[in-house]
Amino acid sequence: STNGRRRTPTGRERMNQGNDCPFGSSPCPKTSSIEERMDVLEERQMKIIYLLYAAMFAAVGSAVDNIQDAQQFQTPITMPIIIGLLVMMFAMREPHAPLSVWCSMIPFTSPIVMMARLPFDVPMWELTLSLAILAVTFIFMVWVAAKIYRVGIFMHGRKPSYKELWRWIRTRD
Repeated sequence: STNGRRRTPTGRERMNQGNDCPFGSSPCPKTSSIEERMDVLEERQMKIIYLLYAAMFAAVGSAVDNIQDAQQFQTPITMPIIIGLLVMMFAMREPHAPLSVWCSMIPFTSPIVMMARLPFDVPMWELTLSLAILAVTFIFMVWVAAKIYRVGIFMHGRKPSYKELWRWIRTRD
């Protein structure tokens, strides 16, 4: 307390005290449930999506020799992020619409869209399913990145095409 004034509690502190919601509605519904879900998302989903995108960029890095060649392969990786941001704006208005629900299950858009849907009482099974799909996709993407790396490491000096990358992924061990 500076100069004898009392410090005003933050919105999260007021929510934890059980007082009125900082967003104007009174009282704040299911704050502990929302906080638990946010913690689950922050701890698990964001880490898995980081590793998923790291695996995808590792696959691109192992397939090309220079930055200019990598640019053609980065577009398919970054487009789902942009789509996720656009759907997030829709999900904030219509959190239970089919588009919002499906995009919160698709691994490449799920962290962004699910974060926007959480305050609107998303069922726990949807969050769990989203995490499971994301984890399986991560494991698959690491396998794909390893297949591309195995062949791409020996292909210096050539700019691969999407067709050639697909052939690298399909090669038998």
